[in-house]
Amino acid sequence: ADTLFGIASLTTAFTAAGAAALVGAGRMAWDAPIRSVLADFRMAGGPEYDTVSLRDMLSHRTGLPRHDFLWYSNRDLTPQEILRRLPYLDTVAPVRARHLYNNLMYILAGHAAGLVADTSWEGLTRTALLKPLGIDRAAFTPDAMRADRDHARPHRLNEARAAYEIPARPEDPIGAAGDLCLSAKDFAAWMRMQLGKGLIDGRRVLGAAEVAAMWAPTILTGGAPESPELIAPAYGLGWRIDAWRGRRRISHGGNLNGFAARITLLPEANIGVTVLTNLSASPLPGHATSDILDRMLDLEPRNWSDRALERRDKAEAAAGVAAEQASLAQVPGTAPSRALPFWAAPTCTTSPGPTAMRATAILRSLRVRTACGRSTTPCPWRWRTGTLTCSARGTSGPRTMISTACASPSSRTWRAGSPACSWRWRNWPDRCCSPGRSI
Repeated sequence: ADTLFGIASLTTAFTAAGAAALVGAGRMAWDAPIRSVLADFRMAGGPEYDTVSLRDMLSHRTGLPRHDFLWYSNRDLTPQEILRRLPYLDTVAPVRARHLYNNLMYILAGHAAGLVADTSWEGLTRTALLKPLGIDRAAFTPDAMRADRDHARPHRLNEARAAYEIPARPEDPIGAAGDLCLSAKDFAAWMRMQLGKGLIDGRRVLGAAEVAAMWAPTILTGGAPESPELIAPAYGLGWRIDAWRGRRRISHGGNLNGFAARITLLPEANIGVTVLTNLSASPLPGHATSDILDRMLDLEPRNWSDRALERRDKAEAAAGVAAEQASLAQVPGTAPSRALPFWAAPTCTTSPGPTAMRATAILRSLRVRTACGRSTTPCPWRWRTGTLTCSARGTSGPRTMISTACASPSSRTWRAGSPACSWRWRNWPDRCCSPGRSI
């Protein structure tokens, strides 16, 4: 119960709660433009984005897609640097029109709340939430978690679905969006306070109105529910809101760098369940939660895990067939518009050995994605209409694919050294993804 785990995106509810404490004290407002706090806040897309508010940021309805490569593996990124780059990040929807999960906005929301509180996001979270709840071993970075006497070590599954330990990645910049590390005992206090509408043991940590605001559906997230017992979810402020077997459910999942977690509250039943695991992308937290709730509510079990495994197997089989068909599809009479060395994967020289990275480029009206993953086998090059595709199956990861597109010399190009260069896969075999000229 005392072992620390990375809780990934479960951190967002703590960030929203820290901001809620300031709203309850009259020091922040849900719907005031965030520029009243962050004077340098500017977004691409026009003046309508100047109205983006704290509520918009915490409900992921700013119109900004993920842009996760900006923070991933970039330890030197600061909120000030995010603000500097923000005007150059494309928006894809009007403000308040679409749910687009965005970690950058949570980083900035936490930064703004820290400024208002004359501290940092970490300082606000400790003083406004953790200390009143008696949580004294929280870690705010993977490095701090590893220094604790009792912590879980992150794992991932290989292609044979066997777990292996991975290094704890130092994702310090994500902070308010996913870097908090807590134990099951810590979550027991957190859930008691949430179910008490801000009260725990007769002490008020948050105002009831602020808890209600965080749980209020703010925007639909889209997508069909995976099971008939569920309904299409909405998003509040750091929480997802839907119904589970006819009961209102307040929940959130998290997955980052060898850890997966889920917290679920059924307010009307006064039940809260948190499941923490040290395995990337594990479905266990969701399945275990549903099984536990079935038993706590004395409901007929639904075999959640078996049903999910069946869906997974069908989806993987369909994806494998589609990928194989796509890799073999060729158009007779086509030829590469440039010699093969020109299309060798973009490389970074900031780390030892051959490296390749993921990048996005716009070549005229064509969006090109170069996606490199780890492989241990050579792979065939096949040409289709203007597109070079390399596919391989490695021993330590899933099927990978590299796709680059042909372009004329006058096309706009992506070049090594851009901010995306901080993200990379290492040790690609030379025959498949060798260092060479970047597109």
